[in-house]
Amino acid sequence: MQTQTMPNSRTGRVHTGRRTLTAGRRAAMPMICAAQLFASALALDGQTFTATLDRNTITLGETATLALTFQGGTPAEIPAPPTVPNLRISYAGQSSQFRFVNGVASSSVSFNYVVTPAQPGEFEIPPIRVTVDGKTLTSNPLKLYVLRPSQPPPESIESGEQIAFLKIVLPKKKVYVGEVIVAELQFYIRAGIQLAAQPELTGFPTDGFTVGKLAAGGQRQAQFGTALYTVLPYYVALTVVKPGQLSIGPVTANLLINLPSPRAQRDPFLEFFGIRDPFEIFNMERKQVPVAAETETLEALTVPVEHAPPGFNGAVGNYSLTFSVGPTNVAAGDPITVRVQIAGRGALDLLTLPEQPGWRSFKTLAATAKPAETTDPLGIEGVKTFEQVLVPQSTNVTELAPLVFSFFDPDAHVFRTLTSPAVPLVVKPAAASATPMLAGTKVEDNPPAPDIVPIKQRLYTIAAVKPPLIQQPIFWAIQACPVLVWLGLLARRKRLEALATNPRLRRQRQVNQAVRSGLAKLRQLAAQNDADQFFATVSKLLQEQLGERLDLPAPAITETVIDEHLAGRGLPDETLQSLRELFQLCDQARFGRINTAQELPALIPKVESVIDQLRNWKP
Repeated sequence: MQTQTMPNSRTGRVHTGRRTLTAGRRAAMPMICAAQLFASALALDGQTFTATLDRNTITLGETATLALTFQGGTPAEIPAPPTVPNLRISYAGQSSQFRFVNGVASSSVSFNYVVTPAQPGEFEIPPIRVTVDGKTLTSNPLKLYVLRPSQPPPESIESGEQIAFLKIVLPKKKVYVGEVIVAELQFYIRAGIQLAAQPELTGFPTDGFTVGKLAAGGQRQAQFGTALYTVLPYYVALTVVKPGQLSIGPVTANLLINLPSPRAQRDPFLEFFGIRDPFEIFNMERKQVPVAAETETLEALTVPVEHAPPGFNGAVGNYSLTFSVGPTNVAAGDPITVRVQIAGRGALDLLTLPEQPGWRSFKTLAATAKPAETTDPLGIEGVKTFEQVLVPQSTNVTELAPLVFSFFDPDAHVFRTLTSPAVPLVVKPAAASATPMLAGTKVEDNPPAPDIVPIKQRLYTIAAVKPPLIQQPIFWAIQACPVLVWLGLLARRKRLEALATNPRLRRQRQVNQAVRSGLAKLRQLAAQNDADQFFATVSKLLQEQLGERLDLPAPAITETVIDEHLAGRGLPDETLQSLRELFQLCDQARFGRINTAQELPALIPKVESVIDQLRNWKP
């Protein structure tokens, strides 16, 4: 019998098949096997390392795969990807191959990475150095070209061939510095296609804007030619912060949709009567569709301050004023509280109470502002309340001059001034300190005390004399209670005032509370072995902590913030590397690239260490 080797490229194992051999061939088999093993050893002795991209030209919103392939040896650790500005390179797993051809064996191991660009342009992935069995191997440099996205052609949309696409709609093309506009992101999905999850923004670059809250709107239908699309609108508030030509985009996003499986068996009975298959959900395949919208440009104008009324302090929007004063009948030196409410639409968090020249006859304390109470999901409409304490210095004050508040209306391109009415005041002299003599009081002389006191004939019950109440500790403890309560209330008021006037401190307290509850939730999810929710919670905790430290919106925090905002600012390299690894693990879990269960409890100390170092870091 003769043994014939058959390689299996997927498992790397060698199977055998048998057939009848002559006696001469059976005797030569040991020599043949020895020659094959010697050739295999020679083939495995050489070590090579190459880096390849599955494609070198992509459109913004798409991803490329970087493969680091090793032959003749494997590195002890997963190679660290290079750092390239505006490129996010995330580890996606590894694969291996084993070949046995013409008596020569060869094996290779590939480490795969997902490359996600943040903007269009030409990128170079530099050579990567890796140590294998004491040898330093260097890969070749690679070029990646990222094209600017463009709208799909109208014919593909009107015919229904386009599965999904994205548009940006701006309310106007000319804006003013300080103005708030609402941009609409319109996601178009072909009718009949189910969306498996909410759209995920992968890139929202803006130049000259601060990005506010994102809110979803009600979906609607749109007709293009013969094709019907479902429109999912999302609204985002943008505040203009500098003049000149500004740009928004290109905006990129990923849509996770359910498509009918081509292998699914359709029930002809249900199709004949037009009945939807109740088990259709089990015959669906999920597909990730990248969409992108072209860059939109705007012109930002400066507010014409040369024509501004006195007291204008930069407020832009459309507002109304409510004013109240109390008390109005006071003594000289007593405080008067002025309460001002500014309601309307604009950057409410940036509003401040202007100085009032008409109040110079009063001693003014610093005005306090409460957080804006918004009435819309975007946080640009609502009421902001101010309180100002005034102290009249003399009895000559007879009224409180009107409060004046000016703002610029960007829709009408004019300045507007709101004025409250003057408030009459009655200021009396301060009360005298001497106690006056009451009229009609008659003072009578007391009779003189007797000189001789009669002697008691017998003794009464003798009792121990207690010290006076003023010398007893219980007396002072009772007297100290009101003082301690007052001090506690005063400290609580000061803390509330500090939180009201310091949004950074308020956000820090909220983030600390969210981190504590999130870390407790991580232990529960690790005990339940729920990897998806575990990594989603880790991503949210990192976004919240980094957003609070860098004063950025939490949803805008991605792995690119490590290179753009953290590198070279005092954080240890170990912390940056750990933070990058956690972001990469979260990306793998989100895109479903983790195929095996991981030791979730072992990651919790690493997450806690990174968050503690970020919390103690002072940017």
